[in-house]
Amino acid sequence: MALKLTKNSTIILTSIILVLSIALGFLVWRVNQKETTAPTESSAMGEGCNYGEFCTGGEPCYWPYVAYCDVSQPQGSYNGTCTCRTWEWQQANDPTYACKDNAPRCTPAAPGGNYELCCTYNDCDDPACQDGSPNTVEVVCNARCTGCNNPYVYQTRYKLIEEAPACGDGTKDPGEACDPQASPTGCATGSTCTNECICDVNPFCGDGTKDPGEACDPQASPTGCTTGSTCTDNCICNVDPYCGDSKLNTGEECENGDPSGVSCSWSTCDQTTCLCLPPGLNISKAVSESCIDEGTQNPSSQLIYTITVTNTGEGIGKVRQIEDVLDSKIVTAGIVPSDITGGGVYSSGKILWSFTPSLEIPSGTTLTYSYKLVILKDNFGTYDNTVTLTPESGDTIQATANIEADCIITIPQTGIFDSTLGRISVGFVLLLLGGFVYNLPSNIFDFSSRQNKFKYRVKFESKLFKK
Repeated sequence: MALKLTKNSTIILTSIILVLSIALGFLVWRVNQKETTAPTESSAMGEGCNYGEFCTGGEPCYWPYVAYCDVSQPQGSYNGTCTCRTWEWQQANDPTYACKDNAPRCTPAAPGGNYELCCTYNDCDDPACQDGSPNTVEVVCNARCTGCNNPYVYQTRYKLIEEAPACGDGTKDPGEACDPQASPTGCATGSTCTNECICDVNPFCGDGTKDPGEACDPQASPTGCTTGSTCTDNCICNVDPYCGDSKLNTGEECENGDPSGVSCSWSTCDQTTCLCLPPGLNISKAVSESCIDEGTQNPSSQLIYTITVTNTGEGIGKVRQIEDVLDSKIVTAGIVPSDITGGGVYSSGKILWSFTPSLEIPSGTTLTYSYKLVILKDNFGTYDNTVTLTPESGDTIQATANIEADCIITIPQTGIFDSTLGRISVGFVLLLLGGFVYNLPSNIFDFSSRQNKFKYRVKFESKLFKK
């Protein structure tokens, strides 16, 4: 059967092809829209977001406020506006895309030094611990909400512990008239600084009189000491044998002149009891992230861990070892730490700093140790590490650090339909094809009709010649 297109049928056919071309172009465009596996590429807070899309970037939301895509407030071509809402509000108003946390998923690392926690996100009643208060420091950590993966920041504030002045510490502190170990003591010429940090006029130990500031006098009768103790040449009562006689007696850890066998020097010795002054060892741990090749198909997260050991006490701190236990995912993924400082050795998921003899840390000294981890994209996630300090005596001290290893991953464009220009080009070609078909002659497809007319002409000419 011959196919013959009239002008009307050609118009109809062209219209059908045009409609199908537009529909096909739109369908291909929708299927091939750009995708990304990084949640941090969604709109920043305060900007537009699609319903159910992760809200990241922009101004941070402080717990209990968590980033949320509010579809009741559309913006531009987006379905909603990224804003900060409490997790309770999200649970009550939008349970499908709400944050599932009921407590922060991260713990800010305590700052180094002699600080104590005085304020959390919902407990800031102490007037001395408000924002901007002197001798305070804010410490925060970042986390992502389970379920929706939206970010938030958990904040705490620490306050510096101010130690009370101690008489005999070598410093003339506020409230003290003098200090017997300071040079100068702070007293005027002709007076002497007592062990109570009081300036006495011409007190003379051994003059037979127990003067103010003296616990006793060896020439007085009675001396002023209780039975079983002796008054020293410094007018101090000590249990025999007494502290300060330059002999290391039983029960003494240190002695004047540092004779053989002392555990600490006379400068770090309690010169009344001949016991070493206690140290104040503290340990803290922090971690920072930087992304390598971020925004590519294969980024990696570089984590730098820093361990800080501080002695805030008066005596010498002695440390046997520091052991850092890494997250179990490190061993599973076969990740090996690098750039370990301070002589640390890695083995089976642990970094060990071992000291033989024990590491001595003087009062007021701070030591730092660090190492690096490189996390590939297949191993992105939360990493929790715990470090433990073991002193020569006393209880162990621990500190933890956690972080979300998560850098932006972008899937490259690989096809003609991955770009807007490619999709427009294909649609334009289809429109040209429709126009070309429309302008073809109406009888171009009438092949059988032409063939029959030719056959009839041949038969007519044959009959004419026969006659």
